[in-house]
Amino acid sequence: MVGANLPVLRAYLMLVAAQVPNLMGWSISGRRSLLLALTVMFLWDTRILLGASFWLSAGATWLLVSGERSFSGATGLLRLQFKMVCLMAPVTLFFFSETSLLGLVANFLVVPVVTLLMVPLGLTGMTLFGWCPTLSEGMWWLCQKLWELMMAPLMLVLSYCRGWAVIEQPVGWLPFALGIAVVAVWATRRAWAIGLWLMAIALVYFDVSAQGATALRVSVLDVGQGLAVVIQADGRTLVYDTGHGFLDGFGQAEKVLIPFLQTRGVHEIDVMLISHADQDHAGGREAMVAAMPIHRALGFGGEPCRNGERWRWGDVEFLVINGTGQSEDRRNDNSCALAVTVFGRSILIPGDVSAMREHDWVAYWREELNAAVLVLPHHGSNTSSSYALLKWVQPDWAISSSGRGNAFGHPHQRVIGRLAAVADAIVLNTAADGAIEITVDRNRPVTATAQRHQLLPYWLKLP
Repeated sequence: MVGANLPVLRAYLMLVAAQVPNLMGWSISGRRSLLLALTVMFLWDTRILLGASFWLSAGATWLLVSGERSFSGATGLLRLQFKMVCLMAPVTLFFFSETSLLGLVANFLVVPVVTLLMVPLGLTGMTLFGWCPTLSEGMWWLCQKLWELMMAPLMLVLSYCRGWAVIEQPVGWLPFALGIAVVAVWATRRAWAIGLWLMAIALVYFDVSAQGATALRVSVLDVGQGLAVVIQADGRTLVYDTGHGFLDGFGQAEKVLIPFLQTRGVHEIDVMLISHADQDHAGGREAMVAAMPIHRALGFGGEPCRNGERWRWGDVEFLVINGTGQSEDRRNDNSCALAVTVFGRSILIPGDVSAMREHDWVAYWREELNAAVLVLPHHGSNTSSSYALLKWVQPDWAISSSGRGNAFGHPHQRVIGRLAAVADAIVLNTAADGAIEITVDRNRPVTATAQRHQLLPYWLKLP
């Protein structure tokens, strides 16, 4: 009735699992009733294991029903909440890439108000709707105002305390598995649980340290037949194109780009560069503007790109090699193109330029076009990626951002053939390989890692 399907279903099943034995004169522990409820839920729909709400609801409830019985008063409740925040941290970081100590404060305020005021008002309003709609709507309006009244001070506290109270860090499968093990054995093997928890935290710490050593991270996202690239360097973020969007629908920015940025802990964009006005490149611009602050906008919808403009973020240099990104005449050939260089190794993102414009680049830029990674122009169309460009770029990696089964045949087999003949580059395609992350460190070779690989479960390899 409140819309939280999994927690509500789990609660109902736990009530049944606990009360039916009682009615029959048997006794059952809270942990057994929870296990019975989770088993029924799994048998009902095995896909439930893929949902974050299943693991979070089951883990938190397991800690509640298997915890000490000595918690009483405000101090006891605070200890209980602190224990749950700490023990559930690896699981929360895995699903949301962040966890917060502010949950301790929020629960003391939000849970009582929701439980004692908002839920009774909402249910009463639902019951009376058939007889007195005006009174029902008044109760729902009061619920909304209570929620807004709570959220205003909480968001203010969050804005001031985010720096120390919110931990933002994506974690992998191993810390997540250790976190589940911590929750599972907490009640019976306390020392083991603490050891497993320390191991999970150590893995998170080493992961942070490893990420901190990366000078440049470039993520070519899987946005179907379109392009969206996220460049992170020196603690700053550049977004190049935003994927396909619809005037009245749900575009790739809302579906892929914004959630990806949130998992990376990005809450503002230093530079957003839209190469040109085609919908598969600029469709998510409005959604990005609405989602987070953007300090500088270049190309379509912003200031014109200036051919030859350079700027630096730490060791990383950015070079605009085409522009302006705003022309309606020959829109593709006026794409804002970008070369990103660090430690003498470059990544070239040409937009949708054609072979004719590529020849102009070769005549002017020459050696500066050399790049370890080339994001194929125009998604790998045969009208781009000419022999002339490929001979000067000489990429080790070539990436096509295209949709599975697209009507254009991208990347074109002739382009693949030219790459093999000229540079012997490794070709990756987001349609088959998923999102592709490129990392550049000082003393390591450039690496390009695909999201999809043979060890993934089959449902994560589906298009």
